[in-house]
Amino acid sequence: MSLSAETLDRYMTKGRDWKAVEQLYQLAVAGHVSSSGLGLEPVQKCSTSCDPKCKFPAGIISDSPLVSTLPSASSLSKRTNFIAWSEQFHNSGVSTSTATDSGMKTGTTGSSDNHSASCAISDTTWNTPHHPEVNNFSKKVKRDKRPRITYQVELSYFGPGFCGWMEQPGGIRTVEGAVVAGLRKVLPKSVGRSAISSAGRTDKGVSAIGQVFSFHTREDLTPEQIAQAIEAEAEPGLIRVVSVSRRPRSFHATFGAKWRRYVYLFPLRTRGTMHDQETLTSKDYNLSLRSGELPENEDILQPEKNCQAEDDGTQADKIDPHRVLGEIDVQRVSELLSQLVGKTLNYSAFARDTPPGKNCVCTLHVARATVLRTSQHRMTSTANHPQHPSSIRNVENDNSPESGEFMCVELVADRFIRRMVRVLVATAIDLAVRGGHAGRKDVHHNNAGVSPVLTDSETLGNSNGLTSPGLESLLDLAIAQDRSKTARWPAPAIGLCFVGTLPQKQNIISKDSIQCIWSDDDLNKAVLRFSKLLQFKTVSSPDTETHALHVEEFKRLDEHLKTSYPSVWSSLTVEKTGVGNHSYLITWAGSDKSLDPALFISHIDVVPVDPDTEGEWTHGPFSGDVAEGYIWGRGAMDVKIGVAGLLEAASWLLLQGFKPTRTLMFAFGQDEEVGGEMGAGPTAQLLASRGIQLDIILDEGLGISVDGYPPYTDYPLALVGTAEKGYASIEIQINTVGGHSSAPAIDGSSVADIMGRILTSLSLESPRPTLVSPVTDFLKAIAPHAKTEGLKELFENCDDPSYRYEVLYKYLLVDSPGTAAMAHTTVAVTGIKTGIADNVLPPHGIINVNFRLLPGDTEASLYRYLERLVDSDAKYVTLAASRNQAASLASDVTSVSGRHWKLLEQAINSVYQFKEGPPELAPLLMSGGTDSKHYANLTKNGILRFVPTTNTALDAHRVHGVDERTAIQDFGRAVCVYQELLHLFSEP
Repeated sequence: MSLSAETLDRYMTKGRDWKAVEQLYQLAVAGHVSSSGLGLEPVQKCSTSCDPKCKFPAGIISDSPLVSTLPSASSLSKRTNFIAWSEQFHNSGVSTSTATDSGMKTGTTGSSDNHSASCAISDTTWNTPHHPEVNNFSKKVKRDKRPRITYQVELSYFGPGFCGWMEQPGGIRTVEGAVVAGLRKVLPKSVGRSAISSAGRTDKGVSAIGQVFSFHTREDLTPEQIAQAIEAEAEPGLIRVVSVSRRPRSFHATFGAKWRRYVYLFPLRTRGTMHDQETLTSKDYNLSLRSGELPENEDILQPEKNCQAEDDGTQADKIDPHRVLGEIDVQRVSELLSQLVGKTLNYSAFARDTPPGKNCVCTLHVARATVLRTSQHRMTSTANHPQHPSSIRNVENDNSPESGEFMCVELVADRFIRRMVRVLVATAIDLAVRGGHAGRKDVHHNNAGVSPVLTDSETLGNSNGLTSPGLESLLDLAIAQDRSKTARWPAPAIGLCFVGTLPQKQNIISKDSIQCIWSDDDLNKAVLRFSKLLQFKTVSSPDTETHALHVEEFKRLDEHLKTSYPSVWSSLTVEKTGVGNHSYLITWAGSDKSLDPALFISHIDVVPVDPDTEGEWTHGPFSGDVAEGYIWGRGAMDVKIGVAGLLEAASWLLLQGFKPTRTLMFAFGQDEEVGGEMGAGPTAQLLASRGIQLDIILDEGLGISVDGYPPYTDYPLALVGTAEKGYASIEIQINTVGGHSSAPAIDGSSVADIMGRILTSLSLESPRPTLVSPVTDFLKAIAPHAKTEGLKELFENCDDPSYRYEVLYKYLLVDSPGTAAMAHTTVAVTGIKTGIADNVLPPHGIINVNFRLLPGDTEASLYRYLERLVDSDAKYVTLAASRNQAASLASDVTSVSGRHWKLLEQAINSVYQFKEGPPELAPLLMSGGTDSKHYANLTKNGILRFVPTTNTALDAHRVHGVDERTAIQDFGRAVCVYQELLHLFSEP
């Protein structure tokens, strides 16, 4: 049986030796304890970051700074004074309230436990003016011919001395507030919070020994100037600047972090004296540990409430927190955590204060728990580091009264969401104390589907306990995505420390390519043209005659293209096509008319912006802002960059006097996002009417994943779509009698009853999975770079029937939604319509179901699948094709052994190089549809789908989501690749 929420909270706080944790972090911040002294595995010195034996690629900032570290700003005497001051701080008057209570809104990008509480410190003055009007520091600086310098600063700070990272109004003490105040003293212009980008935003009470932030200025500052200015803004020992370095202009501490590393120290011992016990078990102390995280108007530490729970006979509540101190099964905690390693999951169940619909997908690379014993005299671990994440550190016996014993939980992930680490720790402790299982429950598969199904005995609800008896592992809880089944309150903030980050790999533009090396002036002008392109609200809609939601926006965009790319409009043949003439067909005639043209496709339309999310954008969705090394706006990724990139490339080649041998054509559609019937469709018909056959088509695709393809490989991959899934939407129309709500049907014949049964069946029974090309081609392409030898063997032999079952059921279908989509035709309910009035039982209802078809599946097979699901309610149900978009089958698969595949590889490798080498081209089955389907019957050598930009796993939610953007340097590289492709594809 699980611990109740109240008992678990007392178990984590009452009598625990949190003072030892505090002192250990104080010494770590001062530079006298390394990360290995906190129980973390040291960085192995790998020759390359893709060394399969290396758990941590070289470059972890906390252990291997990019530059020499600065001298410690905190001497031993300062540290002694600081410890005395910190105790005074804990005894001073501190009032806390959440950001919601104080009317503030805090961000969550790349952060863990990053909800900054608002604190008022009564006996300490802290002058931190707030500048809400500052939107972009670079805009505040007058035009200056001096080059802009980007500085990276590595920082350590003691969490209990601050009210979190984020700058707050009203003189609140925060780390960012101290940083901003310090920088204002050495910079000539006012600097605001938006000028600072950080790798993570920590909550009140959370320490850091590897925080990284960046800022830019035109002032030439020394590391000492920056360090002294920042450290002067806090009492001795609160902040230490570890290192300062200069970085490329495009560097951004938030978006440039490949992953982040946290440690949580949980004390396994009690304080030694009765006075300490009384202090550490007091209500005020327990409240301070949670840093004001109690739900509004609720006090869980009332003795009456706790005693009542015991009187009710709840066995879990009878656990004596003093008796069980130190009895946590650390190995069990480590086993529970290890089940999360390498999996991309939605961690919404472990989030707190995160709005519904917020992206909560993370990939944990390391998750383990070990035992750490330290001496306050030595502050070092007494044992070797484990060889396996779930191993428990062997420790020497140390029974001295001054020694400390801790459970050290270490987590490394691409990103963390709000309070995720602390809720994971609290939930893992609960499961370990009550004997939770490390592994998942068996996954049951029926004949038709592959969705995990809980047996009848595995109920999800348990109102009396913290977690459900049917969900016995952290992995189960993550999959269930139910916050009510995880720890109600996070573990105390004082135990958490942000250790460091790994910067994203830096791409290199090859200098021996064609003439595409940009001067700053050239690149800036091209970026401004692209920025302007993003400001037109060319939203497509199926509800208008031309699919143009705002016709005037398409007309304004047309004028922009004419004036921005005059050489293209004057030298090439530009035709307006599509219904309403909002699409383009541009022809660059080649010298050899016998050669079939090559066609490059993009589109000028974009998806709409959800009004409810518009306020969440860092920069307006149609602002086209150029800030922080990026160009922001809807269409920056999907896919106006293709339009701008091709036109920039053509303009440069025309300037150089280039003349193609083969005719080159550009087709820019007006309604790709709603099917392309009014843009690409008529344009393709126009080409067919002229008898034109195409040599090759290049359309939009996924680009270069610098993270590889988690969890299978972290080697950079150029993901090229060689086929795309089909598309179909089918309405399930329900017709029944209806009636008055006062007398609902008792035989299950109401619209609601029928809908419930159908929706349940749709969620549990997916079409049968299988492996098809290009999925098998993809697995074989990444096999040489697989993280383990076992994966390598599986993927190399995925065509072999003896390996196929394991590839499907052990990996693709369970690792992530993206990998699962590779293995079967997906089914998604995208609309439910019913209801007339509150007092009327509706007689009609519609469920809209969207399918993305694997090669080989047909529309007829979808109808057979649905007919089987609704068989028991067949007399009430009619199936009909949706009227929103025409159905299409999966495309043919383009060969990866042909000439054009090699030419694409050559163009990409001429521009992009990584430390590991050139990116591996990997053929991919694309789930989304593109305009290329309209031209498929015109091409002789198939279709390749690729956009020459880089992305990471963190960027996936930006497409069609909030904060769509493209890096400035990536835009320049895209133009370079397009130039190279125009050269190569034009040759015979």
